[in-house]
Amino acid sequence: MRNRSVIFVAACVLTATRLAAAADAHSTCEALKNMELDHAAVVSAKWVEAGPMEVKLRYPPRAVHISLSGRCEVTGVARPTSDSEITFLLWLPGPADWNGKYLQRGNGGWAGEIDPSNLIAPFGHGYAVSATDDGHRTTSDVPDASWAVGHPEKLIDFGYRSLHETATLSKTIAQSYYGRNASHAYFFGCSDGGREALMEAERYPEDFDGIIAGAPANHWTHHLTGFVWNELALEGKPESNIKPEQLPSIEKAVLAACDVKDGVKDSLI
Repeated sequence: MRNRSVIFVAACVLTATRLAAAADAHSTCEALKNMELDHAAVVSAKWVEAGPMEVKLRYPPRAVHISLSGRCEVTGVARPTSDSEITFLLWLPGPADWNGKYLQRGNGGWAGEIDPSNLIAPFGHGYAVSATDDGHRTTSDVPDASWAVGHPEKLIDFGYRSLHETATLSKTIAQSYYGRNASHAYFFGCSDGGREALMEAERYPEDFDGIIAGAPANHWTHHLTGFVWNELALEGKPESNIKPEQLPSIEKAVLAACDVKDGVKDSLI
């Protein structure tokens, strides 16, 4: 009976310790709103309990629900210039779930928004993870660069400054939350995020210990000129525009010319 009492008391102490740790994680998260940061501010800091999160997928369009552990969600804004407004989102796992590392996700296209679903995978592996809108907000259904006209500082923010600001501030906030610095920091981006990865490696090599640059769209003057060339080739003259009803004839002609070149006639090239 005495052994059972000891076990029961130990279980109660362990439960109380866990509850105290959870409460401390919540209060520490809320306290981040009071941090004093250089040319930046924490706009919101809230603890989100463990549970399902709805994620909207584009291809094919559908909504799925993914179960996530509890986290401290922090939104901050950096204003390194009078015309800068760099928004970033930081997810901090509870202290017991943190792997001790920081990871930053790159954006895509013209940026202008933060997709929280990009944070899910790193967060699930225990990373403190963040992303930024690159210093501007998209106001149209089709993102473009209209925000850059007459705003050279925002163009610089998009080019590279927002990435460095997000890395510096996110690591500072994480250090305040956990009471220690991240042991390692990584960056991962694709397309424009790949370009961002290269810019970080070139301009701020001390920001990250490891960088993954996927499909970097890094030569924009040539890259976008190529897009314009493609559009002109397709739309420049009425006769250049391939209509859907023409596709079967084109397919038939291409197969006739190329199908047997691999030695097999199978309607495949």
